Amino acid sequence: MVTMALDPKEEEFCQLVANGSSAADAWTEVYGDGNLPRRKVRDKSTNLMLKQPVRDRISEIRTKFAETLEHKYGVTRDTIAKKLLDIIETPVGEVDPQSSLAQEYSETKSKKGNRRIRVKMPSKTDAISQLVKMAGFNAPDRLNVGVGVNRDVQDALEKMFRGEAG
Repeated sequence: MVTMALDPKEEEFCQLVANGSSAADAWTEVYGDGNLPRRKVRDKSTNLMLKQPVRDRISEIRTKFAETLEHKYGVTRDTIAKKLLDIIETPVGEVDPQSSLAQEYSETKSKKGNRRIRVKMPSKTDAISQLVKMAGFNAPDRLNVGVGVNRDVQDALEKMFRGEAG
């Protein structure tokens, strides 16, 4: 994919978005000061996302990362989906400290000397949410773009559609 050259700030914005930041958060980090109203940040970030070279660069970064995951580590959408299904389907009581699903592990002893083991696994709800997104079952994310039309243009369009001469 050949993309037009981006300036350094646009490149940084693309890197942040490609790596999971929202467009608004990425814009604030790269361009913003903390005093700009959130609505203005959304407008500015949306305008940047509407630029084809920016969208192409974000896609390029994501594609290269996916290729690296697959070729270097054998990680594909299928292996990720399988891991998410493991999280969803594995009963909590079956996760021990040696489990690949163990996120945290702690061991404490009571005053009586009894051992208490605590193992935390990833959130089943979060895993379901990620799997739903991967499968496209969720409502599509929308990009709301407002377009203003000059009153003269609007009048001319209305006349044209009514069949009147201009």
